[in-house]
Amino acid sequence: TVRENEAFKGLAWEKCLRKFLITPRNEEDYFSDGDFVSEFLDFSSVFSALIQADRGSFFDNWQPPSFNIMLNTDVLVRKSSPLSDLRMSFQECVLNGNTLGDNLEILEAPTGIGKTKIFLDIVRKVSGGQSFERVFYFSPLLALTDDFESKLFGTEKDVSVLSQADAEQVLVYNHAFTGSLLKKRLARDSFFDVNDEGPEFFKTQEYFERESFNKPLIVTTTQRLLMVLYSNQVSDKEKFVSFKNSFLIIDEVQTIPKVILQNLVSLLKVLSERYNSKVLLVSATIPSELQGLPKLGTPTETVDRYLQRTAKRIEYKAALDPENEAELAGCDGHTLFMLNTRRKALAFLEKLSPVRPDVLYLSSGIRKCDRRKIIQERLRGKEPAMVVSTQVLEAGVDVSFGRMYREVAPLDSIVQAMGRLNREGERSDPLLTVFRVDGDHLPYSKLEFDESLDLIPRFNSSIDLYRALPAYYAKVSAENLRNKKLAEELDEKMKR
Repeated sequence: TVRENEAFKGLAWEKCLRKFLITPRNEEDYFSDGDFVSEFLDFSSVFSALIQADRGSFFDNWQPPSFNIMLNTDVLVRKSSPLSDLRMSFQECVLNGNTLGDNLEILEAPTGIGKTKIFLDIVRKVSGGQSFERVFYFSPLLALTDDFESKLFGTEKDVSVLSQADAEQVLVYNHAFTGSLLKKRLARDSFFDVNDEGPEFFKTQEYFERESFNKPLIVTTTQRLLMVLYSNQVSDKEKFVSFKNSFLIIDEVQTIPKVILQNLVSLLKVLSERYNSKVLLVSATIPSELQGLPKLGTPTETVDRYLQRTAKRIEYKAALDPENEAELAGCDGHTLFMLNTRRKALAFLEKLSPVRPDVLYLSSGIRKCDRRKIIQERLRGKEPAMVVSTQVLEAGVDVSFGRMYREVAPLDSIVQAMGRLNREGERSDPLLTVFRVDGDHLPYSKLEFDESLDLIPRFNSSIDLYRALPAYYAKVSAENLRNKKLAEELDEKMKR
């Protein structure tokens, strides 16, 4: 039909068809024989640019953003804390003692020392000399993004990092909510349906700008980063080219599966070198796979003093009976029992409830509004509370417990959990009890779980645990043959 159309009669259809039919029959024709990481990113960026150009062509005024959001990080300083002087000293040394000249860098800092303020200050400083289109914040947990969002735009305007106008320029993107940070806050406060956007919404420029990450500041998940990089789905690859000319902050990087870390670092290196982007990896614990990357200089003496001031005593129990009140030594503050799965947490809760009917429960299965209410009204209040939870409280949530019980887990997970114990250094003898429920290693790898289970009974304090981390990471990396095999398969798939 097209061939018979007068407008197309002058085209060389037969020649076009002959060329179209000459398609590779052997997958080896696609096999990279050079720098497959760069080639993969080249293909990804072309594919992404074509998708954005096609979908953006429906809108006359579409153009890339420019990051010019004002960040008032002074509101993140908690001057009333006994640790405020150490925190401010650490933050000032990192900010003023580094040139911030590398495109890919690591910020290693103890849990609770104020990493959010540090990396936002770094964004503010670097963006003063380099124009970014976008700044991305990636985190592994929705609880962590919620906490970050509340710091950016809090319930009280005078303690928010952002103004209301700038909150409209922040894109929140995850499976639970997609839209501006301002809209999310208004939806939460007024309880209107954030998803009531109509059947034609996908045709709008707002929808296109969401799906192409075409906003100055994007708050999303680490899972989304991995999907954009590794998936070939159109909806994922549409976002890829928006990483150019951008600042990418990847928080709690130790939670990324170690099987892909080496490959991911290769991708991020090329991205930072060739796409005029800057990448900052943030964590309290740095896996062996990331050793060798440029690290921001940190004041060792200040870190040591901070770890001493926030030190915890550690004990190990082969079992913990929630029905035995004598075992559940309380304190005058909040108490946390953290288990590895919802099934275990609910079973523990069922046994504990007759003893402590006021016990609270938190997991990713709890509605976000209920979870937020418990955290803000109970755990940030002065009245002591007892909580049973999964890892939803493990990282990034700004709450402090006076007593903690943690099921056996990999050492880096225990370090993160310890960040919620005696967070402000106010207690003289905070105690972490690590206990075993059964032999089930899930959701962690068996190798990491077993190695940690062997080490934990030897620790008496958090200082011992921190010292053991480098050797633990090195041993796990060396012995993880399954990871090596999967990593090689990932490289092969990328080459093809």
